[in-house]
This record gives sequence, C-alpha cells and structure tokens, in this order.
Amino acid sequence: MSGCCLQWVDIEKSNSAVHELQYLIDHFLRPGALAADDGRDDFSDFTFDHVVSGTIAARRQDGWLYLIQCRDNAISEETLVPGRGLW
Repeated sequence: MSGCCLQWVDIEKSNSAVHELQYLIDHFLRPGALAADDGRDDFSDFTFDHVVSGTIAARRQDGWLYLIQCRDNAISEETLVPGRGLW
C-alpha cells in the first residue's frame, strides 16, 4: 500500500459526496492543488502530490444503488440497480 485512506464517516447521509471529494482533490491532494500556492505555514510540510483512487458504494435517497469511482483523481458515478429494501 503506497498511501493512506480516506474514510467516509457514516454519521448521516450526504447528498454531496462527489462535490466534497472533488473539493479535497482540487484544493489539497492533487499535484498543483490550489492550496499549494496559498503561502500559509499550515501547508509548509504538505506535499500536494497525492493520487486518489477507490470506490464508494452508496444508496441514493430514491433507493437506487450507485458507485462513486475515483481513478487517478478523476471522479465518475454509475447507477447500478434500484434498491429493493436492502436497508
């Protein structure tokens, strides 16, 4: 394993997981991230050279199952099947 993991805290449902993950990647994680040019001391030891890859399986509010996939910092969503009382 070359890095660590991001983990969603299952406190409540989020309707903005894709937007929040994209924000983290664009502002803090990827090479050339926006915070890299911020000049704040908080980021002096941060490398801004991370690559996010992984999958989140989720259920939408309408019950449909879907995947949020991130490969090399690019995010995509895929609807799978309608949920049928799985939760």
